Amino acid sequence: MTDQLLLVGDLHLGRRPVGLDGVLADHGMAANDLSPAAGLKNLVEQALGDVPRAVVFAGDLVDQEDDVFEAYDVLAVQMERLRKAGIPVYAVAGNHDGLILPRLIDRVRGVTLMGAGGAWTRHEVEGEGRPIDLFGWSFPGRTCRECPLDHPTFESTLADRRSGASTIGVFHGDLDVLDSRYAPVSRRRLLDEQAMAAWFLGHVHVPDELADARPVGYLGSVVGLDIGETGSHGVWRVGFDGASNISATQIPLAPIRWEMLEIDLTGQDLPDADAVHEFVVSNLRRRVSADASWQDDRLRCAALRVTLTGRLDRRASVREFKKRCDASKMSFHVDQLLVVTESVRDSTMPTLDLESLSREQSPVGHVAGILQQIAAGSSGDSYESARRKLSIMAQSDWNAGDHEPPETRDVFERAAERVLDVLLSQREEDSA
Repeated sequence: MTDQLLLVGDLHLGRRPVGLDGVLADHGMAANDLSPAAGLKNLVEQALGDVPRAVVFAGDLVDQEDDVFEAYDVLAVQMERLRKAGIPVYAVAGNHDGLILPRLIDRVRGVTLMGAGGAWTRHEVEGEGRPIDLFGWSFPGRTCRECPLDHPTFESTLADRRSGASTIGVFHGDLDVLDSRYAPVSRRRLLDEQAMAAWFLGHVHVPDELADARPVGYLGSVVGLDIGETGSHGVWRVGFDGASNISATQIPLAPIRWEMLEIDLTGQDLPDADAVHEFVVSNLRRRVSADASWQDDRLRCAALRVTLTGRLDRRASVREFKKRCDASKMSFHVDQLLVVTESVRDSTMPTLDLESLSREQSPVGHVAGILQQIAAGSSGDSYESARRKLSIMAQSDWNAGDHEPPETRDVFERAAERVLDVLLSQREEDSA
């Protein structure tokens, strides 16, 4: 057994990955294979392989009250495995399971509920090594508008801590959203509580870095379940250097990872939709294969939102690809990892031939001419007008003979390019 803890953020048993059922079925996989239940199983395997002093959950183990029967079966099996290995488990309730987790834990052996009913409690972690005191607070219901630290039990519980113990606070709450219905608390107030060596929170699914010697922040969700939860997800190994210095290291163990990737098509010769498809898939395959963070045996699926960018002479092939593309069918394997596309978005723009466009007697020609003048160092009345407006905005006192700051020219150039892109896109749509 190591002198460490495993801290676990939002689990949400009962949920499934969003929008992937069809493509998963095509590859002999089910949404359950990538669910929080699968993440919990990976967590237990991690704990059994590198035994911690305790496993600590920071709330929202269960997603909804309707999920309680499924959650009971999953929790009972996995918590029994930890109990037989002699690993104590502690948990607080969050806003999703504030009403049902206390009832559920009463039926699951080996789990200690901390802070039941919104009252702080202190728990001495078993095992050899430095003394560790856990301070926990649970949601008393579905909402709580009061700051947990304002509860009268906080100060009295804190006063009861053991001398020399590493004191770890765990609760579910909303950092720096002071009008929140979900246990609002300021980060500054947590940092000001010098008696606490660390604060680990549930509620927000994007994990914080937790790199400071006194970590304060969100553990994040164990398994990302939609494109809003990108990046690495898992649990946190928390170690101790003396009573006050804490190290927190994320252990990725989610069976699915979501990412947003851009593919720049600038300069590519892509004559038709098939060529675009081949280039996109080969680009994704290369990037996934080259990134070591994707090479975890527990990671079974990568779900990607792809955005195509860049400037092209022939955008018709990209538009045709986008029209014909069934993103859910753009899937392939990199070793044992299934890579699927959640969606494909086209943000490419036409190549700008300013010399040719500026000869047009049209709004496109006018804007192209302005861009040519900017590139040459002057844009006449148009640029002078823009400079005056920017001068007023910046409350600057430029003289007519002053040289324009480079950042001002850059701002105007980007704005003019954007206008030209919009005009050319409208032209393309009208002619399609």
